[in-house]
Amino acid sequence: MAVAGLSVGALAVAAVPSGASAATSGHARKLQKITLTLALDPPKMIFMGFEIAQQEGFFQRNGLDVTIMPEQGGVQAARAVAAGDAYFEAGGTDAIAASVAQGGGLVSIWSYGQDDLSLLSDKSITSVAQLKGKTIGAGDSTGPAFELGAIALRDVGIKLNQVTFAILNGRPALVGAMVAGKIQAAAFHVDDGFTLLSQDKNVHVLEPLYKAAPLFWYGAVGIPVSYGKAHPTVVVDFLKAMIEAQTWMYSHPGPTISLSVKDTGETQAVVTKSYDFLRANKLWTTGVGMTPAQIKWTLQEYKANGIIKTIPTVSQIFDPSYVNQALAQLKG
Repeated sequence: MAVAGLSVGALAVAAVPSGASAATSGHARKLQKITLTLALDPPKMIFMGFEIAQQEGFFQRNGLDVTIMPEQGGVQAARAVAAGDAYFEAGGTDAIAASVAQGGGLVSIWSYGQDDLSLLSDKSITSVAQLKGKTIGAGDSTGPAFELGAIALRDVGIKLNQVTFAILNGRPALVGAMVAGKIQAAAFHVDDGFTLLSQDKNVHVLEPLYKAAPLFWYGAVGIPVSYGKAHPTVVVDFLKAMIEAQTWMYSHPGPTISLSVKDTGETQAVVTKSYDFLRANKLWTTGVGMTPAQIKWTLQEYKANGIIKTIPTVSQIFDPSYVNQALAQLKG
C-alpha cells in the first residue's frame, strides 16, 4: 500500500573547512569537519541515507568527520545556508527554487530521494473532489506536501481558495487534528502513513501523490554557488558518501531496517513495510536523482502555485558537475 509524507524534512550541512587535505593513499588522513543539520527529528525513512552514511562509516571513508544536529524544516535550512551558518542544505525543492528565483546564490547538486507522499483522509471522503470546502493539514505553506496537494486539487478543478490549509507541525499534531475532525485530510511520509493506518481504522489512502504527479521534483541538496567553487572536493566527497550509503541500503535490508527502527522510532512492522515500499520503488537515489524534464515541470507548478514569480532555467537551478564527478569516481 502506498502511503506517505507531510512536510518534507530538510537538511542543512555545515561544512567547516579544517585545512585538512583528503589523502588519496592508504595512509591515515585528517578528516574534513562537517555538521549535518537534519530537519526531521526523528528522521523519516526517506532521509535514512544520511543516518546510514554516518553510522556505517561512509562519510568517514570519504574523508568527512560529520556531526548530525537537528533543524526545524526546509525553509530554516535554506535560511541557514543564506546566513552562512551552513553550506549544504537538503529538503523540499520549493525552498531552493524560491532562493534561485530571487537571485539567492544557491544551486542544487543532487536529489537524495523521490516522492513518497500520499494523501490520507477519513473514509467518509472517497475522492479528492470531495475535499472542496474541507480543511487539509500541512506542515508548512510551501513544502512538497502542500505543493502536491495543490496539484491534486487542481487536477480535479478545485482552486486553492476553495479549501483551507491548516499549518500543523509533525505527525502527532496532524493525527490529533484528524481524530478531532479539525482536518479531513493530510499528507504523510510512508512510515508515518503506515503507522496512522495501523492505529486508526477510519483512515484510508485517498490519493498516492507520487502517482498524481510523477514528474514532481521532490527533494534536492543545495549549496551556495560560491562554496562549490571554493570547495569542490568536499562537495564531491559528500555526494560519494551519500551514493555509497544509499546503494548499500538496497542490498542490506536487515541492518537498514534495524537502524531505521532505532532512528525513526517507528515499529519493526511499520519500518519493514516502509523499507519494502521504498526499495521496490527505488526512491532512495543512487544516481543523479532528477531529470531536466522533472525540474522544468516542477518549476512551472511552483509558479502556478505562487511560490515563485519567475521560472529559472535548468542550468540556473541545477549544476550536475559535482554528482557526475562523484559517479565517475565511484565507477573508477
